[in-house]
Amino acid sequence: SLVSPVVAAVPVLKQPPAKKSGSVSSELLGSATSWSGAVWWGLGCLALVLAVWLVHRRLRHWWVYVIGAAGLLVLLFYFFGQLSPLLPAGY
Repeated sequence: SLVSPVVAAVPVLKQPPAKKSGSVSSELLGSATSWSGAVWWGLGCLALVLAVWLVHRRLRHWWVYVIGAAGLLVLLFYFFGQLSPLLPAGY
């Protein structure tokens, strides 16, 4: 048959969630490697900006900024990847 037999519903006992201590989970806290990685990627971004500026002063071509912007976008991707674990959960 297409209809299954009616089965009596069994009540499910709900237990309240266990109370945790007031401490913050260690999974949400940034580690020392997160800070150092974010600092190094940030310094890499600054070094690239300085290098692009110096090359543009020497060559005076507009395409230097275009190539530099493409490289900066790649470095910023990794920089914000290292920075995001350090931010609060709402960001």
